[in-house]
Amino acid sequence: MNRRALFWTVATATLIGYGAWVVWYEAATRRRALMELDQHAAVVAPALWHLDPTLCQDYLELAARSQVFELLQVRDENETAFASASGPRLRGVDALLQRLGLIPRVTHQRPLVYEGRVIGRIEGIRHLRTIHAELAVLMGLFLGWGLLERHLRVREMRDALQVEVAERTRELTETNAALRTSEARYRSSVEQSPDLFCRFTAEGVLTYVNPAYCRFFGKRCDELVGRRFWPLIPEPDRATVESLLQRGLSPEMEPLTLEHRVMAGDGSLRWVRWTHSAVRDDQGRFLDYQAIGHDITEQKQAQLELARSHEIYRRAISAAAAVPYQIELPSNRCVFAGEGFQALTGVEPGSLATGRLCEMAEEILLMGRCAGLGVEEALRQLAAGTLDHWQAEYRFRTPGGEVRWISDSAVPVRNDEGEVVGVLGILQDITERRRTAEEHVRLAAAVEAVEEAVFVTDVNGVILYTNPAFERITGFERTEALGQTPRILKSGRHPVSFYREMWETILAGRSWIGRVTNRRKDGRLYEAEAIISPIRDAAGRITHFVAVSRDITERVQLEERLRASQKLEAIGRLAAGIAHEFNNILTIIQGNALLMNRDALGPDDATCVDQIVQASQRAAELTRRLLIYSRQQPMQTRAVDVGELLHRTARMLAPVLGEMVRLRLQMPAELPVIRADPGLLEQMLVNLAVNARDAMPQGGELTFSAAVCEFGVGELRHQPEATPGRYICLSVRDTGTGIAPEHMPHLFEPFFTTKEVGKGTGLGLASVYGTVQQHHGWIEVESQVGEGTCFRIYLPVGEPEQSAAGAGPEPRVLPRGQETLLVVEDDPSLARLTEGVLRRCGYRVWTAGDAESALALWALHQAEIDLVLTDVVLSGGVSGVALAKRLMEAKPGLKVVYTSGYFEEPFREEVPLVEGENFLPKPYRPHELAGLIRRCLDRG
Repeated sequence: MNRRALFWTVATATLIGYGAWVVWYEAATRRRALMELDQHAAVVAPALWHLDPTLCQDYLELAARSQVFELLQVRDENETAFASASGPRLRGVDALLQRLGLIPRVTHQRPLVYEGRVIGRIEGIRHLRTIHAELAVLMGLFLGWGLLERHLRVREMRDALQVEVAERTRELTETNAALRTSEARYRSSVEQSPDLFCRFTAEGVLTYVNPAYCRFFGKRCDELVGRRFWPLIPEPDRATVESLLQRGLSPEMEPLTLEHRVMAGDGSLRWVRWTHSAVRDDQGRFLDYQAIGHDITEQKQAQLELARSHEIYRRAISAAAAVPYQIELPSNRCVFAGEGFQALTGVEPGSLATGRLCEMAEEILLMGRCAGLGVEEALRQLAAGTLDHWQAEYRFRTPGGEVRWISDSAVPVRNDEGEVVGVLGILQDITERRRTAEEHVRLAAAVEAVEEAVFVTDVNGVILYTNPAFERITGFERTEALGQTPRILKSGRHPVSFYREMWETILAGRSWIGRVTNRRKDGRLYEAEAIISPIRDAAGRITHFVAVSRDITERVQLEERLRASQKLEAIGRLAAGIAHEFNNILTIIQGNALLMNRDALGPDDATCVDQIVQASQRAAELTRRLLIYSRQQPMQTRAVDVGELLHRTARMLAPVLGEMVRLRLQMPAELPVIRADPGLLEQMLVNLAVNARDAMPQGGELTFSAAVCEFGVGELRHQPEATPGRYICLSVRDTGTGIAPEHMPHLFEPFFTTKEVGKGTGLGLASVYGTVQQHHGWIEVESQVGEGTCFRIYLPVGEPEQSAAGAGPEPRVLPRGQETLLVVEDDPSLARLTEGVLRRCGYRVWTAGDAESALALWALHQAEIDLVLTDVVLSGGVSGVALAKRLMEAKPGLKVVYTSGYFEEPFREEVPLVEGENFLPKPYRPHELAGLIRRCLDRG
């Protein structure tokens, strides 16, 4: 063998004191490498001893990189080949070892074994010289290749076996350590887990439970392990759970999940979700089962609550007849429509071109936040997400022609990024609601428009609503009345019992109807006719009251006036009846007195007869005034001396005015006569005087005056119906309270009065105005509040046809005739007087007391009767007018003269009676009777 050849060795070094014993072994398995190294060493070895240390180091690094050598051991101390490990090291060698990753650990107890490269053949240990004191060449001991070959082969096999055993031991140690670590981690995870963990046998006997399991069930581990878990399941659920586990548990099972109730340690029932699985060892052999449980009670309750909410929602939707829908955006495709969509709309959801029902609507009403926006703008904002609620009502016509109203309420649907991806809405048929609402609107409009005051209160009487008529009638504005009670209208005219009865009635659920006197805001009283009714809820409880009242003040006044008018009419009828009978008596007295033969009487008797005649005339005038007052006497105009009229009226008014009112007369000595009805003028003056007296409650002065006025054409512009000429101005002036300006336009309206209720009829000035109009005059009024009032009546002056001084002396000779007359008079005395007067005048007279007797006489003497004189009012039920009508039908051209103590309207309508032509009022004088009969017969 070449002394300088390279070969592989195994070196064993043992530290001895300050040195080391090294044994080198050849690595026989490296023969090829040795041969290559021997060839290479032959070239490079001689140079190694003379090389620069740096070059040597580079060579060794190059060799290491080329994987020619595996290991290199270099050790030197004090130029000794293998000295103590504590000796100094060569810097270059250390650097080389560090770069090659070889940093040996040498101790006294453990020899250091290196595999390295040995250069050259060395027979013993010798010192190596240092090249530039930087690099020491390793020395080895070559014992001989042949001797060591066998030993090295055995050693190599032993070393390989030791390495294999060590490797297997290391792997087993690491595996056991990893297994223990994994088991510790697994146990720690199970022990610390909040989930319920248990292992059990096929029979349900627990073999392991974790602390969370124990805490949940409130038991110790020893109380659970070794026992079956079935008692932890409530009795109602136990059979079901056992059946499911028996069917699902098996060694080959897939993980099984069950949810059921268990009895927790606090006695409550809790829901737990269990995941069951089979447990096997690393060889795949079945061991037992394990279950991991999680308390899902809150989740279950949330699910139940959600299900309950869904059910409530479903029922609410169903009860409200609502149909949900969903539209996808931006495609506008209807992706969902609830049950009843087609029944509600009449169309299929898929048939909508854009999925929007509003496109079919004939009318769209945007509500809520959509109000004020156009339809397209609202839809755009909804799709953009700026409008968070779409609310509209549609009126549309279904394909079947039915008109419906639908409410559409929708909100945008957003994805996780907040983008609007659809619309979710609800449709509801509101046709009936709209109709009801329209009815309510009409009802509300009607309530707002009615003339009656309407207000609604709660059960305590607090006003909650008033209509405009309430404000107009009471004067209280709505804002003033709301929150108040009807006591703001209380007048004080009703006793407490009146209101107590009212409340008892309405609280008992009945309607109260009646009249009530209320007070307006300005303090004025008004009469109201009211009906107050309770309002009930669906349960029949009284919740509100509604009151409807009508202002009947004017009607009450009219009723009062009507009653006064009816009272006057009744008095008038009574007076007319009395006057009729009285006139019959006066006719008898006056007629017989005038028929007396004055020549046969002495002066005293003649005077008595004249007084009888004058008294009967005054009595007749009194009855005529009474008839005028009772409206039963037609207007009878004649020449009237105004001065005498004023004096006569003043005398009559003295007892009426009383002592506190002084009456004065102012007039010129000479006044022209006027043609008028003296009775109407007297009544006119009396009415004005009575009003003046009432205006002076503390007394005062009343002045009657008369003057002559003359008006030209241009001076009567304010009275277009008056004619120019002379007029008598009658003035009635008082010093009373005067008339308020606001009352002036209504003075002459019928039934208008400023007096308290019951103290005036409102007819006085109206009759004055009518009397002035009948006499073709006019009336003017001046008044100052607190100073007095003056009425001026202008009456035209006319030429009298007869002296105003009164009737002339009774004619000594009465007109005569020979005709046959039928006299019908129910008063026997008057009938005898009339018959006697007419017989004195030469007439043949048949007398009847009633219509029946007259018809009997007519049947006997129809041909010879030329004229019928009949009283208008007859006993027996047939009037004189009706009798005359029948007689004239039997004999056309028959002359008829009517007489009566008063004149009733029905007869005036049936027969056009004219005084002096076919009518003779009672009382009448003999010459008036004879003259009218003669004139009527002579008219042909």
